[in-house]
Amino acid sequence: KLNSQVGERVLGTVQNVGTDIMTISDLNQMEARVDVGEIDVVLIRPGQKTHLDVDAFKDRKFTGTVTDIANSSKSSGSSSSSSSQAQEATKFEVRIRVSEPEAFRPGMSVSAEIETRYRTNALAVPLASVTVRAPKKTDPPGTNTVVATDKKTKDSPKSSEVVFVVDGNRVKAVPVKIGICDENHWEITEGLTE
Repeated sequence: KLNSQVGERVLGTVQNVGTDIMTISDLNQMEARVDVGEIDVVLIRPGQKTHLDVDAFKDRKFTGTVTDIANSSKSSGSSSSSSSQAQEATKFEVRIRVSEPEAFRPGMSVSAEIETRYRTNALAVPLASVTVRAPKKTDPPGTNTVVATDKKTKDSPKSSEVVFVVDGNRVKAVPVKIGICDENHWEITEGLTE
């Protein structure tokens, strides 16, 4: 990047900050910088693998490695008003070293999938097939029960995840324990067999 041309006035005195004349970069080493929300950033660690989609290369996927995660959010220290901060999600900058040297240019748009956890040989079901069911009431019919709403008791039954399984001409709800998920599938750790 060339900020000043030959013949232009540049500043550089004891009292003032000097003028940036140019920025020189090694384009063989490219870095992607992506913004990650506060809910997901706690799962990210340096060294994790990433899959990159670069808008300029539509038919190709690239790989990279997480090198750095910002300690503070991008909105920290900004002079914007509190109302605009309330509307924006808190984001943290994550830096990714791109593995394949390509004809990238600084400033190109990129989106990244960061592999935070993975399982091999896992039993998986589509996201939509796992649903949550409230616990069944154990009171006999016709009984009026008064429930205190100010505190939750430790012994109160919790809702559980279930998957509906075909059994002949009917379906039955099978309680399951879920593990990790991606955009399409849940891992099932207990309750179902292949």
